Amino acid sequence: MRILKKIALLAISVLLFLSASNPSIFDDGYETSNKLLYDLNYQDDSVDYDSPESYDITVLVKFNIDRFNRDYTQIKNDDQLKTFRDSVKDYYVCQNMKVVDNLDLDGYEFDISFYAPFMEIVFDDLEEYDDKKEELISMLNDSKSVECISINYLSFDEATVNTDPCSTDYSFTTAMSDIGIPSTLTYTGNGVNVGTIESGTTDSTVNLKSDKFTRLSSYTTSHSTWVTSIIGGTSGIAQDAHLYCAGIYGGTFTGCVNALIYEYNVNVINMSRAQNHLGYYDYYCAYIDYIIRDSHCTFIKSSGNNGLETNPNISSPGCGMNVITVGSISANQNVSCFSSWYTSNIFLFKPDMVAPGEKISNIPN
Repeated sequence: MRILKKIALLAISVLLFLSASNPSIFDDGYETSNKLLYDLNYQDDSVDYDSPESYDITVLVKFNIDRFNRDYTQIKNDDQLKTFRDSVKDYYVCQNMKVVDNLDLDGYEFDISFYAPFMEIVFDDLEEYDDKKEELISMLNDSKSVECISINYLSFDEATVNTDPCSTDYSFTTAMSDIGIPSTLTYTGNGVNVGTIESGTTDSTVNLKSDKFTRLSSYTTSHSTWVTSIIGGTSGIAQDAHLYCAGIYGGTFTGCVNALIYEYNVNVINMSRAQNHLGYYDYYCAYIDYIIRDSHCTFIKSSGNNGLETNPNISSPGCGMNVITVGSISANQNVSCFSSWYTSNIFLFKPDMVAPGEKISNIPN
């Protein structure tokens, strides 16, 4: 046990060193505070400054407040889980709002977390962020209740087709058989609430049961339809689960998580899009680790599609310690060449597992 503690401490030290040594995209003489741990400091070459409207900028702020602490060993069913989550929400909303009330956030779009000491501020594009960043960072830095600040950009590009794919289609029926799911389902997901977080919600409901499907967003994408159709609905793996589909576009990641856990009491959240492609433990990972611990919601994350890149980084929050991160394999049982696999920390082993994810065919509709 002592050896494990030493390894954990060493891992944290390495992470802090890596975060401190990363350069910033912005080299405009702006002096950042010691609370600003990440400032758009990755994928420099992929930022298209000629199309600033293509990005949302998120400022993730961790508050310096005591963590919620309560015995959760007696949770035996969904009703008890809901009661527990309500207690967590009441605590964090109260504590987070105390901090927010002492900040001047008029004119900013933000959400506080219901299940972690975090706030997320969103800008619609790079230009809006650039206009306000000095004022915002200065205000946050001056607050004793702010522990650290992480700034990221979000691109809403969906996954692209593999440039060097396996030549063999992977039948959905075969894929399910390969992971141990029989043609006649033994477990159907009945009574389980599953949430998805994508850029948007589904653009079609042909594979989804009307009484077991709820849209949480008006913006739609085909990617959400594909993912949701595989998870459940009329032909998916958990056909009797109730599916709640949230979309980040037009809102915030925090808002999606709050709604899924608080309003719909989901048991599982699947996220098959990326907050970023850092490949190391960033503050979105820390944020989700808090939420998983304090809400007891299982969180599944795709590893990402950077396998062919020079830095095939796991996408965030896939490096979370409590996150189940899943890579892709093809019909020949090899890891897909596009599937992300790299983390910059030698103590962080991701993905946790792989599953069929390349050239899946024969999904109805």
